[in-house]
This record gives sequence, structure tokens and C-alpha cells, in this order.
Amino acid sequence: MKTQLKKIMAYLLVTALCLGVGSYPGRIAQADTLIYESEYTDLNAGNFLMRTFKVPSAGRVQFYLYANEPIAFDFAITTGSYNSSTETTKVTADSSYWEKSTTAGKVKIPFYADFDQGSYAFVLIPRQNIEWAKVEGYYVDPASQTPDDTNTSSKAPSLASKSITLTKGFKGKISVKNAGSAKLSYSSDNKKVVTVNSAGTLTAKKKGKAVITVKTSTNITLKCNVTVKDNVYSNKKQTTFDKFSKAYGGEVSKVSYDTKGNMVIKVRLFNKSKKKVSSIKNLKITVKNKSGKKIGVYSAKEQSVSIPKGKVKTYTFKIKKSKLKIKSKQNLPFMKKPSVTGKFISKSSSSGSSTLKRG
Repeated sequence: MKTQLKKIMAYLLVTALCLGVGSYPGRIAQADTLIYESEYTDLNAGNFLMRTFKVPSAGRVQFYLYANEPIAFDFAITTGSYNSSTETTKVTADSSYWEKSTTAGKVKIPFYADFDQGSYAFVLIPRQNIEWAKVEGYYVDPASQTPDDTNTSSKAPSLASKSITLTKGFKGKISVKNAGSAKLSYSSDNKKVVTVNSAGTLTAKKKGKAVITVKTSTNITLKCNVTVKDNVYSNKKQTTFDKFSKAYGGEVSKVSYDTKGNMVIKVRLFNKSKKKVSSIKNLKITVKNKSGKKIGVYSAKEQSVSIPKGKVKTYTFKIKKSKLKIKSKQNLPFMKKPSVTGKFISKSSSSGSSTLKRG
């Protein structure tokens, strides 16, 4: 039993490509045919129950899950039988999804799935003990469907992205596909890291991770992993000294804002010559955002430095907030690679100079 449970739980993690699950008007038309019915008693949490059924031709099956009380559960619809199942539609529901049944003392959840003709299996896994449950499945004759029924999307709601990376201080958006007219609610499990409003807009508060849960009025729960990073540009492909091909050069390794809004730039300067470099004439460091607009430019007619021969040193330069071309904080991790230009001057003689054109 434990081996079978592990197998079926593995199937439950597969997202369906062709089956759509959602809420459906709670009706049973005269033309609808009962094709599935199972009743269970004394169900233990975590034990899976599976029954097979056949769909006579391509169409929709309206399901009803009844219970003696609201419970939290998982259910899945798999193609074929248990051993040959290859595609799974999974829905997770908590106790808030239940509605009162016309049968005294019972509650129910209606939902549907669209199928091709063939054999399928229905799997129910309660997440708490339950005394009684029943599942009914009705094949909906396509001729009996109303325009509203047939216009319902056959694809289950899903996230456009299951993971999002944001920068501290910036916003993002949770996008749900195939939601149709379903109402959506959002929540964050770590509001200190990221918050989400009723429209799915994310606000990154501080570095860390959080999980955003999206619940639809069609009884589907979706989860998105959000990672928030500090607002810092870091050059992840820094040139090593032995790979640097010129006598002189440099590259920006890091860009950030200090607490006053000034821009702080760290630059690695290379000297592979046999002479010490004492200054850089017409030094210019240009920082641009993702769209190519200049955020700020650091410039100096002659910048004093001290770089021994055959060495690389890191220098820190600052552009005051008042001098920035764009005063509002920019999304630094996604900005373009900064450029550095200037003319390296050796201490002994200007004849050892070199014009720096490396970005």
C-alpha cells in the first residue's frame, strides 16, 4: 500500500495538458448520464481511493463530491488505469470550498472536467479523517449545453510563471491564465518579504523568499515562489587577471545605492604592464538602465590611482544623488553593463599610456 501511495502521489504532481477542471453550474439535465458513482465510509487521512470510469464520447463530465462535513482533500483525474496513467489533473481544496447540499446534514462541491473518449480513473485523497463521502459523475450531452456552458474554457487555470524574481523596492504581477470569469484571491506567506494585493500586484519589501497562494472561485489553488533580491548590480562574469588581454583596462564589478540615494560604483582596474599606473585621464564611467537611458555618469579629467605593475585593484567611485540624471531608484540587477573609458598614465612616463575602451 505504501508503494502504491507513493506512485499515485507522484502522478498527482503532474500537470494535465488536456483536461480542464473548474466549477460548473450545479445542475443535472435530463439528458445527462450517470457514468460514475462511488460511496466511501470511514476514510483515513492520506489514504487514496481510486475508481475507474469510461467517457462514451468527447465531452464534459459534471462531478459532485458529497461529504458529511467540510474536509480538506486532494483529488485527481488520470487517463487510463492506475498502472498506465500518463496525464493527471490535480485539484486541492480546503474546507472553505464546500456548500450546503439539499440532502440534510450533507455538504457538496460541484466541479467538471472536459474529456476525450476513453477510460479514466478518479482518485480521492482526504487530508483528514472522514466518516462518509460520495462521488457522482454525469456525462453532459453536448446538445444539452447552454452557450455559457460551451464557452467555458476547457483548460484549467494556471500561472503564467510558477516562480518570480523581484528587486527590493519594486513591484511585480501574478498572472493567471485561463481564469475566465472566476474570482481570484491572493495571499503571501511572508509579508515581510513580499506583499500582494487583491489585483495580484506584488511589492518586494526585503531580501528573502515567499510563496504566493492564488485561490480561484472554481476550487483551484495555485502557488508561485517569489524571490526578492537586493537592489544591486553585480557583474557575474568578471574577467580574471590571466584572461585580460590588454596592458591596461577595467570593468565595473558592482553598482548600488547608499542610504542617501547616492550611486556607489566599484571598478576593477587592470595593469598588466611593467610600469606602475599613477592616474587615468578623462575617466568616464557610464551607468544605464535596462532601456538604455543614462542613470548617471562619473567623470574626472585626471583620476589619481596607484596600480602596481602586474596587478589589479578595485576602486570605489560615487555619483551624488543630485548629479544623477535619473533621481528615482532604478532596478539595478537588470540594468545594462556599465562602460568605463579613459587613458592610463604610468608614473615614469606618459609614453607608457594606453587608452581604455573596455566596458
